[in-house]
Amino acid sequence: MTLSPKARRKARTFAMQMLYQWQIAGEQPHVLQSQFMKSNAHHKVDWDFFQSITTAVFTHHASFDVLIEEAVKNAEQPPMPIERALIWLGLAELHYRPDVPYKVVLNEYVSIAEEFAAGEDGHRFVNGVLNALQKKIRTV
Repeated sequence: MTLSPKARRKARTFAMQMLYQWQIAGEQPHVLQSQFMKSNAHHKVDWDFFQSITTAVFTHHASFDVLIEEAVKNAEQPPMPIERALIWLGLAELHYRPDVPYKVVLNEYVSIAEEFAAGEDGHRFVNGVLNALQKKIRTV
């Protein structure tokens, strides 16, 4: 069921938080996914969307990492865990959610990065990587 844009934003934010936790704690992906949904059930979230994008990341994160590494090969440092989570999610949407326009994908994850990413330039890093990669994934 698709809910409001706010419900999708909440799904993206929870997905980022869950993927951050997955990277740091190394918990089983689908157990973590279920725990997140259960503990946040009182929020108005597009849980179908949450499951769609997080499952895509769990399934394809290794191939996404190859794309990310190529895109950041000249960067001063690799992506921080929150930035990596946001880029994974953006790639999941760009690849597996053609119903979401690429400009929406970029805007959403850059906005979330502005709120959560480390340092002043975290959102710029997410924007640069997703913008470069979307050109390879989708035709405008």
